Order: sequence, then structure tokens, then C-alpha cells
Amino acid sequence: MSLAINQGLFARKIADHFAVLGLPIDANPKVVRKAYLQIAQRLHPDTCTLTQALDKRLASEFLSKLVNPAYEKLSKPASWSEYQVILVQLSQQLSNETDNLVLTTTEAQELFDTPGNISTLYREKVAALAQANYQTMATVPQAIATLSELNLVYLQYLGKVKKVETKETMPQYPGETMATSGATVSPPPKNTSTSSLDAALWRGEEHLKKKNYAKAVLEFRDALQLDPNCIKAHALMGLSYLSQNQLAMAKVHIKKAYLSKPTDPLVRQAKQALEKVMGSALETQPGAKKGSSDKQGGLFGGLFGGKKK
Repeated sequence: MSLAINQGLFARKIADHFAVLGLPIDANPKVVRKAYLQIAQRLHPDTCTLTQALDKRLASEFLSKLVNPAYEKLSKPASWSEYQVILVQLSQQLSNETDNLVLTTTEAQELFDTPGNISTLYREKVAALAQANYQTMATVPQAIATLSELNLVYLQYLGKVKKVETKETMPQYPGETMATSGATVSPPPKNTSTSSLDAALWRGEEHLKKKNYAKAVLEFRDALQLDPNCIKAHALMGLSYLSQNQLAMAKVHIKKAYLSKPTDPLVRQAKQALEKVMGSALETQPGAKKGSSDKQGGLFGGLFGGKKK
């Protein structure tokens, strides 16, 4: 039996490791490990319960040529992040394709034809297929192909959603609506893993959209470990702290971004959000005088020391 799969992501020359493990495309390394152990137990020669010699040989081939490489790629945070960047780029590419996707399975076509938010249906279909896979060896390649077509449809859906959000605005943070158009980021140092950095920033922004501010902080922290001078990471980290009312930490990161590149649109918007929140905080303090921040060249100038004399 040929192990070649030419549907879904495979048709675009991308090995669909999530499809091999029967997982949605955003499954984290912990979930990846759990799925891998379950599949490996079914396929490994020492634990495989299959009786036919051909089935045992196929199980061993699936394990060594598909499952183990998929686990190797998705179990390590660095390679997982790099793979996520590939999927994000494919999602953006798919969002620009006006023609219908080439789909050969009923499950993928049903998902494609479903109007509105398809996230729940997508996960249900993936879970159902994954539960039945690796039971009968002859059906494994087709099951993986179907899962990959589901992933292809979902990636296009995510790309279109992202495009709509970009054309409009980012979610509202305290006192400010964050526009994404025109935002720029300084190039990372040459010794920085650009793909891992981009992946951390992307995941952090996704958490921000869902108002998971604590998780966003963790992702932006990872980004800053890769590039301590990343303006976008500092600005978004500051906004994450600001959303949790941790004003001191918000000030530290927004100040860092502002001093590095005060003309950056995202940095300016972060500055305005901090000014508004800090201004409100000052006005609620006993004895605070209205307009006192203006005497120091603006609240931001007062917070960060103003102009040197």
C-alpha cells in the first residue's frame, strides 16, 4: 500500500502533521503528546493487537514513516512554533484564493458549505475521524487525507476572518480601539529565530482578541526572550498588562516601545491608551487637580520624565 497522500495540505506540498495525529491545527505540544501515545500504543509491534501479518507491517510503517515524524515536529515548542508560522502563511494565502478549494471528501465539502463560524463543527469532525482512525490499517491513508482537507478548509476560514478583522480594528483595550493598519515592527536581530518570534506574537494577539490577557502575557514574554528589543512585543505586552489593571508593568513595556520608536502607529495607540487609563486613575486620587498632567507636557511626558532641559 502506498503511503503517499495527495489531498488537503499534502497537495500543497505541506506535510500535515496534525492530520496524521488526528488533531486540530492549534493543538499544543501537551495535547500532541497525549494523542501520540494513544496512536503509538495501537501501532507499535510490542503492543499492537492486530493479527494479520500485512496489517502489522502497515502499522509499523505508519508509525515510523508518518506518526513518529509528526510527533517529532509538533512535540517541541520551537519546531511547533515554526510549523504554526507555515500554517499562518498558508491561511493568508488561502484567504486570497477566490476559487473554491479542491475537495474530494464529503466531510470537507460539508464544512466548506457551512455558513458562519465553523470552528465547533470543524473540531467535532476532526475528533470523530481521529477516534476511528488507526483501527483498520487499510483506511488510514484516506482518513488522514480527509482530516487534511478539513484542516485546509479551516485554514481558509481563519484567513478570511483575520482579513476582515485587519480591515476593521483590533479588539478594544482600556479606553482605546486599536487599529492594525500601518503598524510596523523593527526587524529582529540576525540571531533571532524570526519564525518563532512571529508565531509567539501571533498567538499572543489571538489571546488578546479572546481577552485571555494572562495567556497573552506569556506569549509576549516568549517573544521578548527571542528578541528583547521587539517593539510590537513590548507594546502589546503593555496593553495586556493594562487590560489587567497592572499599570506599573504596563508603563514599563509601553515606555520601552515608545522610547525605541515613538512614531510607530501601534506604539502611539498604546501610549494613548496608557495616558487615558493613568489620567483617569490620577483624577480619582484625593487632591488631584484637573488638567495637572497637561502642565508636564502631557501625561505620557510626565510618566516618562518629559523632555530634558
